[in-house]
Amino acid sequence: MSGRRNASFRTLLLICPLVVLIGASSGSVHAGPPGHSQVSQLNGVAAATGQPERRKPPTTTTLAPVTTLAPVTTPTTTTTTLAPVTTLAPTTTPFTVAITSASTLGWALETSDSREVLRNLGDRIQCSVGGFDAPTHYVRARRKLPETDDFAARSSFTINAQFELPADFYETNESYVRFITTDNYPGVMKSTGKSVGAASADEWRVGFLMYGGDKLPRLQSEHEGRQTLTLWQGASRLPVGKNSVVITFTPSQSSGGSVSLTLNGAVVAEKSGIQTVPSSLAPSEVVVTRVGGCLDGAANQRTKQMTSYLQSLVFTANR
Repeated sequence: MSGRRNASFRTLLLICPLVVLIGASSGSVHAGPPGHSQVSQLNGVAAATGQPERRKPPTTTTLAPVTTLAPVTTPTTTTTTLAPVTTLAPTTTPFTVAITSASTLGWALETSDSREVLRNLGDRIQCSVGGFDAPTHYVRARRKLPETDDFAARSSFTINAQFELPADFYETNESYVRFITTDNYPGVMKSTGKSVGAASADEWRVGFLMYGGDKLPRLQSEHEGRQTLTLWQGASRLPVGKNSVVITFTPSQSSGGSVSLTLNGAVVAEKSGIQTVPSSLAPSEVVVTRVGGCLDGAANQRTKQMTSYLQSLVFTANR
């Protein structure tokens, strides 16, 4: 009896290692607790435990939408050639002075004798000369540019004037007379005290005038007692009543000068490339220091009083 038990025990000892070897090669066989049978998962096969298999739910991953990138652009280099910088000439403000019956500030009202008449009538300025014997006769509204305005005109200028001749003007006229005048009478600059103008008593004048003989109007550039250039002479007398005169003048002692004259709205003279200043002047004397209007230079107006009326005068020059 005991011999058979020993033989069975020996047999069991031989079988157990074999089962362990088979389990190691085939997967795993685990012995569960007593009374419970469990087959573990072998090579991915679920074990039977007597309960329904619980599968882990799948994980869903939402991918971000694919962004299409813009194609890479290689920058294009453009070379622009800039135009050369142009230096503009400095802007100049024209010099302008004016006289009207409403405004005479800065203008000297001059008479050659207390018996001459220079009177502001409110709408015009009365200019009356002569009727008595005297070396000369004048009444004039005159602007001294260096002393009053610290200015003297050495380049082109324009004069715009309006005046009136009464109905008896030609019956009373006995003399040469200037209605509008510029000259280079010696002056002193207000800011510096420097002298400017004529070197002697012989003035250079540009005048719109009338001769006492033929009584025809003229535009003249005159170096007193030396040389006279007649730039224009009218074919007929000025009309009585209101007259308007516009003179544009560019000085030159050679052929670089120009002049234009508009009389009562009509252009009566327009010349360029001409001499407009007498050659007898020194170049430093070609300058305007005074401008004026009314009646000037009427030396022979001895027996009758002659009258005109100044409405306005505007002098404009380049600085």
